[in-house]
Amino acid sequence: MLDEAKLLAGLKAGRTAYLAEAIKRYTPYINVVVYNAAKGLISREDVEEIAADSFVQLWRTADKLDEAKGSIRAYLAVIARNLTLNRLRGRKPTAEIPFDLADGQPQPEERLLAKEGETRLYREILTLGEPDAEIFLRFYCYDEKIRYIAAVLAMPPATVKTKLRRARLKLAERLKNDELLCEQSLKGGMANE
Repeated sequence: MLDEAKLLAGLKAGRTAYLAEAIKRYTPYINVVVYNAAKGLISREDVEEIAADSFVQLWRTADKLDEAKGSIRAYLAVIARNLTLNRLRGRKPTAEIPFDLADGQPQPEERLLAKEGETRLYREILTLGEPDAEIFLRFYCYDEKIRYIAAVLAMPPATVKTKLRRARLKLAERLKNDELLCEQSLKGGMANE
């Protein structure tokens, strides 16, 4: 395997074998750099394309590389990160229009009902009062640990656990009662028609 100085010299001399060696050596690393910079917002094909563009830019600017300023790997990482950020800036948010809703995606009615259910659940959580609602939201929505919540709210972790358990029971009871009332009113409405 070539050392970094020989690889750089070969790239500067314009020898394609050295570019092939750089691609072989650094592609997995550059793919990770692109993926992490994109934070999952681009497809696998885009990751591969940006990685390839990084090597093209390395090839075009190899004569300007200076060993004293950093390694080829670091230079490629900067190129890849910048290309990724440029790609993300250039993207315009688009709303996908589903052409075939029968492919397992939820129907519009199902999405609406799910959204209404989330709204109702959130309202029920808020009716728990403070600090129960805050504890519940911190634990289930923000994925905070019980010890962290206890420290922030200046209470023992056991108290936080107890409040979470009681809040779950209250919510389950309230939501169960609401479902029963809803079913009864639907049955009654259908019987009268």
